[in-house]
Amino acid sequence: MGAYNKKVLVGMNVTTLQKVALILALFALAIFSWSEIYFRAEHARGLSSKTSPKFFIENAQVQRFNSSGGLEFTLNADTVFGSDDGTSFRMTRPHVVHNTATQAIGVTSADMGEMLQRDKLDLRGNVTLSFIPPDKRPKTTATTTSAHIDLKTGLVTSDQPANFTRETLTGRGVGFSYDNEEGLLMLNSDVSLTLIAK
Repeated sequence: MGAYNKKVLVGMNVTTLQKVALILALFALAIFSWSEIYFRAEHARGLSSKTSPKFFIENAQVQRFNSSGGLEFTLNADTVFGSDDGTSFRMTRPHVVHNTATQAIGVTSADMGEMLQRDKLDLRGNVTLSFIPPDKRPKTTATTTSAHIDLKTGLVTSDQPANFTRETLTGRGVGFSYDNEEGLLMLNSDVSLTLIAK
């Protein structure tokens, strides 16, 4: 009788453990889902807009081609939110790749983006710019907190402090303009440069 009761108790413990494990797994899934929803909602609200999102698209990609059929740029974003009046778009983790006439590639990415005018994209949070030449010249990389990009011309501008690197040259300054077409970075003020010897 005692052995029988012991077996029943063990069986009950296993069933209880399974229930607890299932509840914990569902709880963890719920927390993850709510975290992702909260992340999206915060990014949607975190950008200046007087209208609420009407729709959103996940894993969005937009490409523009010139009159000759050549690819000008590709814009990818994790999520794109469309405003209720259809005049603006907000996005999470925008990533723009400019294909230039010289076969060089200019890449600009950020945590958040907002498009209030056609071809004008405001970037915020961990903005990174890279220019990859078609030949063996070194790549130029710059980072800042916010910037504006003209998708039509590939010109990126900022009035914020920025850091940049190019092979053995590093530097920083306040404000810059960056031409994706030419791979030319111009710092506006308070510029300091450091040359690292090989």
